[in-house]
Amino acid sequence: MNETERDRIAELTLKSLEGQISEEEFKELDTYISASNENARYFTKCIATSMEIMEHHETIRDKVCLSNESFDQELWDKLEAHEKTAPTIEISKEVPRRELIQKVVYPYREKQKMTKFQLFTLIASVAAVLCVIAFLKMFPEKPNSVEAASLVDQIDVQWGHTHGDFEIGDRLWTNEPPLILEKGFVSILYDNGVQVLIESPAKFEIERAGLFLEYGRLFSRVPKTGLGFRVETATCQFVDLGTEFGVQADVDGSSELHVIKGGVQLFAPGGKSDKTSQIIRENNAVRFDAGSGQVKTVGLQKTAFVRKMDSKTDAVWRGQISVDLADVVGGGNGFGTGRMGYGFHPATGSQVERNVSGTYKCQGEYVPVTSSDFIDGIFVPDGNKEQRQVISTGGHLFVECPDTSGTCPSYIVNHVNDIIYNEGRRTCKPRLYDIVYGTRERPCIYLHSNAGITFDLNAIRKSLPGVRVKCFKSICGIPQDNPRPNARSNVYVLIDGQLRFYREGLTANDGGVQIQIPINESDQFLTLLVTENDDLIGFDLILFAKPVLELEEI
Repeated sequence: MNETERDRIAELTLKSLEGQISEEEFKELDTYISASNENARYFTKCIATSMEIMEHHETIRDKVCLSNESFDQELWDKLEAHEKTAPTIEISKEVPRRELIQKVVYPYREKQKMTKFQLFTLIASVAAVLCVIAFLKMFPEKPNSVEAASLVDQIDVQWGHTHGDFEIGDRLWTNEPPLILEKGFVSILYDNGVQVLIESPAKFEIERAGLFLEYGRLFSRVPKTGLGFRVETATCQFVDLGTEFGVQADVDGSSELHVIKGGVQLFAPGGKSDKTSQIIRENNAVRFDAGSGQVKTVGLQKTAFVRKMDSKTDAVWRGQISVDLADVVGGGNGFGTGRMGYGFHPATGSQVERNVSGTYKCQGEYVPVTSSDFIDGIFVPDGNKEQRQVISTGGHLFVECPDTSGTCPSYIVNHVNDIIYNEGRRTCKPRLYDIVYGTRERPCIYLHSNAGITFDLNAIRKSLPGVRVKCFKSICGIPQDNPRPNARSNVYVLIDGQLRFYREGLTANDGGVQIQIPINESDQFLTLLVTENDDLIGFDLILFAKPVLELEEI
């Protein structure tokens, strides 16, 4: 790296910290950093120097006092000319003898007796001085604190008892005592645009351009305006090079770094030297072991850190690639918070805890669901000449809905232990391709004909800002152990009332049918629908196995 490159890196780094860097200059800086480890180390040095100057700027400004009077340059010029032309002054080397100073004898003063008022005043003064000294010892003067970030979201939080409660929108300051998050999740937004998500248990301190993490987990998303953001642990330092990364700090001093995008400069304790440095690139992870003092490569964990959150829906996204709709039917947010065996009454829309057989007649009425953020409504489909089937609160219609008996024999649920058939009281496991569904590992939605359920795609998008819903995928079929081999059902999947998948007369012999439907950003509602076939027997169970919405981060 030559002198020109060094100057250019320093110039671009300063522009980045001041938020004045252009897109082309940012790409130029990234090219310099990626060119060599030497360049990256020099960039990190520039960042550290700039941060140190910024941190001490307020203190220096307070201590330096400049005069408001104007500087008289003419006066100084005259003084300088006079000094050059003035005659030399001879100083005698002889030291004059000093006369001894006569000892002064002070007259004796008679001691005066202290009055009660004077004694009381003295005691009060001494007490005041002692109070001031005690106060200064208990509350020593702190370095200057500055606002650096805001608390922008939180879910189910509990702070250490010394902190009190924080509200969304509260400002966070530097040089404050460590914050202890005993429970929940918080999202912090720095003034330079850096976003940090922290999950409990954690102990951390806010810094001007970074964060000290004593223990806990955090995920950081750094835009170009926050280039050089620094995360420190008890033993390591991680300096951003334009990244998305997660850090885990253990109480024993060990640390892990997982880089999702970009690169991070890692500084860790070395052997003979004070520090060892290396750049960790995208899709890589390392661990510093405090016991051995070594940095080792570990497997990248993309779902180990909270990367997005929304307190309005209690959604916590760890980078999962899909939303589990069976979990949503169980009252969850699609990421495992739902309960097995839960579902909805097909005629009332109320949430139920277990599947109960019966005959529920609704004849086409659409019932909104208020107990779920992501389920728009449910219904017992029945299309006839007098009315068309409504399938969303947005008024979308399923024009092709067939005329049915208007009844459903069971709830819409995400788990059944066994399927009990009236013929001989035979029971069986709900299987497709010899695989049992309806477990945590193999989720499933159970729909008897006639039944329908509609999911709100916009509500799901709103809970995951920055994430796109890409497609719907599932395996659909009648369980293979069905004692009625001639049982047939019709299966439909609709987007905003438009038919995207249809299978007429599906039987147990058909096995599982693969469904994959692309979803556009303008699509609002996804509907899964099952009706009886022309035999008008609505007791055939349909499985939507592994029903997921695949996600893609924007």
